[in-house]
Formats: sequence, structure tokens, C-alpha cells
Amino acid sequence: VVCTHLETRTTPAGRRLQMRTILDRLDEWGVTGPLLIGGDLNTSTFARGTRWRALRGVFRIIIEPRRRLERALLRPDRANESLFQLLEQRGYRYRDLNDEQATYIQPVEVVEDAYYVPRFSQKLVIRKFAATGGRVGLRLDWFIGRGLRPLAENEIVDPLTGVASTRPQTINGLIHSAGPLSDHHPIVVDFIPQPLTTA
Repeated sequence: VVCTHLETRTTPAGRRLQMRTILDRLDEWGVTGPLLIGGDLNTSTFARGTRWRALRGVFRIIIEPRRRLERALLRPDRANESLFQLLEQRGYRYRDLNDEQATYIQPVEVVEDAYYVPRFSQKLVIRKFAATGGRVGLRLDWFIGRGLRPLAENEIVDPLTGVASTRPQTINGLIHSAGPLSDHHPIVVDFIPQPLTTA
């Protein structure tokens, strides 16, 4: 099992390089058999960390239709986050290990790179997302697997405890001490080992 937290203040190409480094290291260490990688991949589809990147990002937000942008943020594997293509090339799966729900809700009025862009552009972004309460959902957290198969709801029941398997899903609304448990929603997957096939 591998836990990740990829960089947010970089580009999609930078995150791909980080993921490639992880996969290369696992190969160098001779890791074989079932493998689960999970964590925050920061797959926002945006390049961040500099003024130029922030300006390009806010321009994209302003001109791209809101619904198309929302779809890209929930399915970054279909947008420009190329680390997903790398994963598939290297024999890893992710589509059936995750649902398509947001794992992070971003209030658009407090975007970290806002200080890089003119105030009028911030107001345009806030106005654009007024219909969604000034919030936008992103899929940042993922499970990635090799040599395993995700289980369906109630597919397997533990004979000792009676606990049944659950489908891959994002858990929303966890509260602790009257507040959210985390700024990210947890994700869960139950799985069983599956023999690796060689092409």
C-alpha cells in the first residue's frame, strides 16, 4: 500500500513526473503482486504556483462554460491530467476503483492564487459560480491499483463479523465536534487480489 500527496503548486506535467517517480521507485524496489496506491493527487487540471499560471487559470475559468469546467474538475482523467495516461500505460487501473464524486469543495472566493490576479477577474469568477453557491467540486483523491479487483456492494460478507463489502465510493458529510472531519471527503474501496496478466 502506498500513500501519496502530490504537489498542488505545479503543472499537470509536474504531477505526472511525480507519479512516474513513484512508479519507477516501486519497480526499482522489485514490488510485485497486488498494490494499492491512494491519496491526494491534487488533480485540479490547473497549473499553479506562479503569476503567469494563475492568470492563465483565471482566464480559463472565465471563458470556459461552467458545466464543462465542472465536468473536467470531476473527471480530470478526461481533461489534461496526463498522469492517468501514464498509469494506464504502466498497467495500473483507477476507473473502477473510484466513483465520480467530488472529494474537495473549493469556495471560489478563497482560491489560494487569487492574490496573483486582478480584483475584477476574481469578481467575474465569483459571479460565474453564484448558481452553485460560490462552490465548485474537484476530484483530487484517488485509488490506483494493480493486481486487485474492487468489490461491489455486499459482494462478500465477513462470516465472523457480518460486515459486508462496499462499492468504491466517496463519503460525504462526516462530522466531528460539530465540524467537518477534514477538508477532503474520505474515499473507500474494498478489493480482493487478482492475478496479474501478462500481455
